[in-house]
Amino acid sequence: MAPDARLGAVIGLQPYTRSMSDAALSRVATPTLLVLSEFDTTAPIATDGDRPWQLIPASPVWRLDLLATRTPRVERHGPVPRARRLDPRTCRRWWAAYVHDDGRPTMIGEHLRPWRDGLYLQLRTIWAFLDVTLGIDADRGRAEADELAATPGLILRRR
Repeated sequence: MAPDARLGAVIGLQPYTRSMSDAALSRVATPTLLVLSEFDTTAPIATDGDRPWQLIPASPVWRLDLLATRTPRVERHGPVPRARRLDPRTCRRWWAAYVHDDGRPTMIGEHLRPWRDGLYLQLRTIWAFLDVTLGIDADRGRAEADELAATPGLILRRR
């Protein structure tokens, strides 16, 4: 497939890149941001972050690794239930994935970053990347990226 010149940037949120060949990744010429989470079991960093980071030749390429962050997931069995037929156990599992008993937003386990904090860091990184890549405000984007790179619990790589 020929590149689409209208695309100014690619942002892969928890990208499932293992389905892409090395050759396909090696042809990505559009500036790219990969956003990965340490505990993501669908698109783990080892299988869906390291290889594209090494193979994508675009410039720039950024990679955000969110440590101690997990995307909430509720195990489902069968088709997604309709609202009028929700099983109370499903609702309880969903609620437990998002909040502590006292109602504070969280993930499962005290050692994990609250999901809203993780989302906030992702959005800040995306805006900084777009500021730099699309030339919206490159100085602001670089300053934001430098601040994010110094933030405990995440790794922001840029090349």
